[in-house]
Amino acid sequence: MTIMKKLNRIDWLAIGFLIVGLITLISLPFIEPYAGNGPIDQEKAADFGSFVSGYFGTFFLLISIVILILSLSSQKKSSQLQQFENKFLDLLKLHRENVSELKLNNKEQRNVFVILRNEFQDLYDIVKNIYKDTEDDKNNDKANITYIILFFGLGETSTPMVKSLLSNYNQLLIDKIINKVETYRKKGVSSDLKYLNKFRLDDYFPFNGHQSRLAHYFRHLFQTIKYIDNQVFLTTVEKKYYAKILRAQLSNHELAIFFYNSILILGKEWSNNKMTNFIKTYQLIKNLPLNKFTFELNPEEYYDQDYEWNEITKAANNVLK
Repeated sequence: MTIMKKLNRIDWLAIGFLIVGLITLISLPFIEPYAGNGPIDQEKAADFGSFVSGYFGTFFLLISIVILILSLSSQKKSSQLQQFENKFLDLLKLHRENVSELKLNNKEQRNVFVILRNEFQDLYDIVKNIYKDTEDDKNNDKANITYIILFFGLGETSTPMVKSLLSNYNQLLIDKIINKVETYRKKGVSSDLKYLNKFRLDDYFPFNGHQSRLAHYFRHLFQTIKYIDNQVFLTTVEKKYYAKILRAQLSNHELAIFFYNSILILGKEWSNNKMTNFIKTYQLIKNLPLNKFTFELNPEEYYDQDYEWNEITKAANNVLK
C-alpha cells in the first residue's frame, strides 16, 4: 500500500491546515506594515497583528475542532470495525466447523455436498417423470417438490411433514411421487439412480432427509450475511468485501445446494428479505458454475447478476481465436 493510500481524510485536512499556515507565514513580509526598505510602522504592525491573531486564530481554532471531531469519529469507526471483524471471524470459524462436522455415509465435510447435489438430481428425475404433463414455469414446481423431499426425507414422521408442505399441489401426483421415492428409499442405491450410482457408497439408502445436516448450516449462513448487512457504519463496498470473503468459503457443490435452497420455499428469505435481496446485492452465487451444473435449473433465469463462469468462458473463447 502506498503512502497516498494510507492517508485518510483527517491526515489530508491536517496537511491542508499546515499548508495554509505556511503560506500565511511566507506572505507576511509582503504585507504593507512589513514591506519596503524603510523601518516597520509599529502601529500598523500592531494593528495587523491583532487582526491576524483575531481572524486567523479563530479560523484555526475552528479547523482544530473539526479535525478533533473527525479524529474521534475515525477512532469510533476503527473500534466498531475491530469489534465487527472479531465477531465476523468467529462466524467464519463456526461455518468451517459446521462443514467439518458433516458426514454422509462414507463421505465427509465438503464431499457431502457432492452427494447431496447428485441425490437432488436423481430425485428430480423421479419427480419429472411423474410431473411431466403439468405446466411448470421454470421447473419451479418440480424443483420445490424435489427439494422438500430431499430436505425432510420420507419416513414415519417426515412424510406427513412433506405432504403438509406440498398440500397446494395435485395430491394424486404427490402420492405417486412419494410411493415411487419410497421404493428407492427402502432398497438403497440402484442402477436406476444414475447420479448416486456414480459413487461407491456403503449400503446407502437415499431420500431419508438431510435436515439434520442442512438446517443449522443454512441458518448460520443466513445469520452471517445478515450480520454483515446490518452494520450501518459499513459502506456498501465494505459490506460486499466481507460478503465476498464469506462467499469464498463455499465450494461449487455447496453453491449448488445453496442455490436450490434460495429459489425454493424453504429459502425465500435469501431473495425476498424485507430490506435486501442478499443473493443479488452480495452476488453470493457468482462463483456457481453454469452450463448444466445445476441441471435443468438455470441460475441466470432466477438471478440477473454477474457470473464468474461467463467471464471464464469469454476468456477461453478469446484465447481460442
